[in-house]
Amino acid sequence: MSPESSKSLDTAQHPVYAVLRPQLVEDPARDDALAPAEEMGMTQADLVDQVAATVQLSKSQTDAVLTQCLQAIMEALQAGESVELRGFGRFHLRHRQPRAGRNPRTGEVIPIPAKAVPTFTARKTFQEQVQSRAAAGGAA
Repeated sequence: MSPESSKSLDTAQHPVYAVLRPQLVEDPARDDALAPAEEMGMTQADLVDQVAATVQLSKSQTDAVLTQCLQAIMEALQAGESVELRGFGRFHLRHRQPRAGRNPRTGEVIPIPAKAVPTFTARKTFQEQVQSRAAAGGAA
């Protein structure tokens, strides 16, 4: 499969979800010709390329917009707010309580401080989109 065909977009329905679909690679260990890429992932540069092609903006403009979106999400989380993108998901903080841990070498008890962990929860629409594509890809 050529690299161009693995990055083509289905913009007829839900162009945002089309950008997030998994890349496919040939896997000789499987019976079907295409399998989801286990170790390959989409980088920010790949995302910029695909979004720029979809919205007809330059790559530098698209990169600036994407960077500002991500920065706004990080700033909201740092302020203790959550960020909800309707139909996509919600970024929020999950607070972990302090606890006692152990050094595996010495067995010494080590206090682990409380912390806030950024978390993403996918919405039902997004989960259904991913599941329908996964089911269609698995049946092929």
